[in-house]
Amino acid sequence: MMELAHISRVDQENDTFSYTAALSKPYVHSLEQVFQMFVDNEKLCLWFPELSIDHLETGGIIRFDMGNDLNEEMTILEYSHHEVIAFTWDQDQVSFQVESSSPTTCQLKWVEYIKSWTEHTPRDVAGWHTCLDVIALLLDGEMSKDDINVWRKERWKQLYDKYSAMAI
Repeated sequence: MMELAHISRVDQENDTFSYTAALSKPYVHSLEQVFQMFVDNEKLCLWFPELSIDHLETGGIIRFDMGNDLNEEMTILEYSHHEVIAFTWDQDQVSFQVESSSPTTCQLKWVEYIKSWTEHTPRDVAGWHTCLDVIALLLDGEMSKDDINVWRKERWKQLYDKYSAMAI
């Protein structure tokens, strides 16, 4: 049985976000190897080719290439070397925090802070979840890029169906 992200309602009086989606994922790779997948453009494009980082610092910019010369700029809300990167994601925010478990293993915590749950939200949650799995496959080096792309589509559909079926 696959582990799904934990979806929680947030008290609106105390926060601008209505929900959080959170998932912790262990990696059998060092903190440095995993964190580089999020901040090194050469590695970032392997699992999310539309993203690129312009200025890697709090207040910096991440670009989402939407094609046809359209780019969405997202602001880096928090950056700490080998620890955390958080940025805006449309009306929402995402955060990736990596903690070392040993010299060769680490734990990644992904959280999406969601302003409102829409028909599109399960697509985003399934997408981020799939990306975290793809990162593990890339780091493991056991599948070709073509095989990963086929696997990615199948995995996303499985996760999308599960997140769409959640009673939110």
